[in-house]
Amino acid sequence: MKISNYFKAFGSFVILVLAACQVISQSKPDRKISDYLKELPKQYKTYEGDISEPTPESTFIDEKNGYAAYLNVPNGPTDEVYFEMAMFRPDNGAPTVVVSNYKYDFVCFSYDTFFLQVKAGQWIDVKSRVLPELTEEMFFVDEESYKYYKEQKKKFGDRVGGLAMHFYPPRMGTSMDVRLELCDWVDDSIKEGEANNFLTVSDALKTLVLNWKKNKGRFEVAPDEE
Repeated sequence: MKISNYFKAFGSFVILVLAACQVISQSKPDRKISDYLKELPKQYKTYEGDISEPTPESTFIDEKNGYAAYLNVPNGPTDEVYFEMAMFRPDNGAPTVVVSNYKYDFVCFSYDTFFLQVKAGQWIDVKSRVLPELTEEMFFVDEESYKYYKEQKKKFGDRVGGLAMHFYPPRMGTSMDVRLELCDWVDDSIKEGEANNFLTVSDALKTLVLNWKKNKGRFEVAPDEE
């Protein structure tokens, strides 16, 4: 082999090695939750309401348990938040980062939740790969309760609040609660008795638990407790 060709081949090899090292470093398993929080693109921070932008004093980070949050009040209670994220590691591959945003329009709460992975420096939405199908009916204690909600919602339309799915990234562990939350707003045009009856829908809603399966790299719905 000519010396010039040797150096060309060697140069190409070095470039490939450096590129591989860059990819590995971008998805290396020892990345901490603070790294993900720092690098999270703005498009995944959709929180809204009567809140202030996060500061070091209102940012809560638990590196050991892979959890981060923005607190409503600087140095305040860690369960009063408007933004949360948690990291779930699989046996193989990139961790899944769950990002939950709280949105309040002074009438009802809603939530934006993203299921993300970072690969080769790119943030990828992996919701369809890591999350099982979740339907409204699954959150009701029985079929009759769900039927009642649909009938009432059809009757009153936008004069009553709706349901919002709320994922709770865990402060510790790898099981995540998810709930359907009923907005308790009811228009004044609805009679008090009918309004109260509609709001009883909240009593028929249950919490689902999503267990993280490391060997599969995805969540599964935990069976109901007897």
